[in-house]
Amino acid sequence: MNLQTTSKILALFLVLCAFGTMAQQRPMPPNPSWDQIAETSIENGKLDLLDQKGRWVRQGSGNPETQDSLTHVLAQLFQEDLAPRDYTRSMELYLINGPLLTQSREAYGLLKDWEENCPDFPEKTWYTYRLYSRLYNTTYKFDLALDVAESALSEARRLGDSVLVGQSYTSLAQIAENSNLKVPALTYFLIGEEIIKRYGTPRMLMKHYEELRDFYVHADEFDEATRIMEVQQELFESSSEFDQLDGEYLAYWSLYIPVSSGAIENFKPLIRDEIQRIQKTPFTYLKNEYLGFYRTTLIQRDDFQGMLELYRDIIPEELEVNRVTVPHRYYRFMAYFSEARGEMDSAAYYWQKASAEMSRQPDLYFKTNFYIRMGEFYERKPDFELATTFFERAIQYANQVQFVPFKLRAVEGLERVSLENGNYELAYDLADERNALEDSVQRINEKEKLALAEVLHDMRLEQSRQAAQLRTELLRSRSFGFGFGLFVFLSGLIFFQFHQTRREKRRSEELLLNILPEDTANELKEHGQTTARKYDHVTILFADFVGFTKLSEKLSPDELVSEIDSYFRAFDDICKNFGLEKIKTIGDAYLAVGGMPTGNTATVNDVVRASLKMQETVAEFNAVRPEASLALRIGLHTGEVVAGVVGTMKFQYDVWGDAVNTAARMEQNSEPGKVNISQSTFEALDDSFKTTHRGQIEAKNKGLLDMYFVESDRQ
Repeated sequence: MNLQTTSKILALFLVLCAFGTMAQQRPMPPNPSWDQIAETSIENGKLDLLDQKGRWVRQGSGNPETQDSLTHVLAQLFQEDLAPRDYTRSMELYLINGPLLTQSREAYGLLKDWEENCPDFPEKTWYTYRLYSRLYNTTYKFDLALDVAESALSEARRLGDSVLVGQSYTSLAQIAENSNLKVPALTYFLIGEEIIKRYGTPRMLMKHYEELRDFYVHADEFDEATRIMEVQQELFESSSEFDQLDGEYLAYWSLYIPVSSGAIENFKPLIRDEIQRIQKTPFTYLKNEYLGFYRTTLIQRDDFQGMLELYRDIIPEELEVNRVTVPHRYYRFMAYFSEARGEMDSAAYYWQKASAEMSRQPDLYFKTNFYIRMGEFYERKPDFELATTFFERAIQYANQVQFVPFKLRAVEGLERVSLENGNYELAYDLADERNALEDSVQRINEKEKLALAEVLHDMRLEQSRQAAQLRTELLRSRSFGFGFGLFVFLSGLIFFQFHQTRREKRRSEELLLNILPEDTANELKEHGQTTARKYDHVTILFADFVGFTKLSEKLSPDELVSEIDSYFRAFDDICKNFGLEKIKTIGDAYLAVGGMPTGNTATVNDVVRASLKMQETVAEFNAVRPEASLALRIGLHTGEVVAGVVGTMKFQYDVWGDAVNTAARMEQNSEPGKVNISQSTFEALDDSFKTTHRGQIEAKNKGLLDMYFVESDRQ
């Protein structure tokens, strides 16, 4: 993290330090009693009271028994004769407040009953998609959740309801983030923000900002998270809609961000003071948030003495509460305390007790992290046999959740234990796997960093353009008089709108042609959909930059986007000159083809010449700007592909097939500054090129493949 970002985060922290005091000046959130809820009819606001109770349970009391009671009351409501919208709102409150992961079977059954029994009303289809997406998301069925959330967005657009459109984008963003699709998630968040700012309520906007802030924190984009906190502060101060609990959560995050980002070294006294302060409020759930954050921070630093001091000096009563309500957590704490006292056998006893409780937990992410921690304990004990057992178990769960950072941690632990145990052959294999995982994580992070920067850059440019256009229109309108000037203004506006419509139509068609090949674009305009096509003899060009990691560390996100954009613009011109069809960019990678779509006459020779020209262009750029130099690897393969349009939102033209995978392997096995081609591409070339046979080289998942470097063009 650079000094500027750290200073900004610390400055915000100092500003928001007083938020706890400010929050206490706001009213308490309503917490209706069960008697009050029972005595109130639906017509008189029973659902409003249940909504208020739900917020208190989720953010205030955090009492599992109260949550169970709330879920029970909401489920009982479904037995009554409810109006369609009341039935729907009851269902939504149930899905928001119920422990869905542990009661998923009941939740699916109740939602199915609602879908079948709730009478139709205009927004029922939208709510159907929305409720199912929420349930799928909570139960880790992210692919299904994304599908139905996209359907909800389409339905909201059909209804022409801007508020529903904004909410749909927020839902899509949350699901995409849970699916680790960071770029689509950020795109959805930013689009949703613009819509909700214009049409939503302050509380709806605050909720959206909470999700966006969490996204930036989890993506380690602490500068952006800090900016969102500043916006939330302004929103809180400008609206009377928010209460003391809202302010307390802002105070919590004002501490969470600088500690998580590493901007505050001596964090212990700060968090302890906040825990002692929040204990004086009735917000037990928020107190647990502080405790959980403090525990996680201590555990990440293996500060078991700090854990012992926390429960001995500040919250001794919490240990007994955990023993009764969350046994696996209690046993882990006892293990940490034992280790802090140097009692490793006692710690091992408590870890085994915690493991027995953990077997009942459904959360696979939680399980994976738990067994990594357990393996690390036995590594410290040391008991390398048991450490191996638990690291291997963590790898199994990491494979199930497909979360690479967890798997990397577990493989690193298993490699260390294998070395300590003298199992050098296994350690050697694990080192290869670790290197591959590290490379995967690094490449993912690099591409995400660039892609997220691109999204932010594009969104800010669009916001600036809209602001400039609005200022221009305001100045123009003020220059007209009232009478004749108004007539001229209206006439001019009609004329402007007429030509603006025609210009926007031309721009839309140009944009479509910029995204899709002409025949595909025409098919989409005429029929509203496209058909995938097979092409028998296509040459695929894959290009990827080397040295991008070091460059990304030197440049700011805007500079990084500008730098890579200059290369890609040059590549676009090269593709145009040689008749290639650009398919897409993926972070710092570039994909183009020759010989498709229909009507494309680019030959294998054309693709090779375009590749050599790209390498020549990169060399010229590097000569002018040695401080930002990059090297390019290019791989080519010729074969059969299928091409068509992917998706219905932000759709793109793409290619599939084994030939595409082989071209990617050619690029991965190329060298900086070189063009590496496959046997099929070599055989399709004429005598115009000088090539060097590299022999057979092992390609991942492909075995041994003949490869050639194209050295030069003899023409």
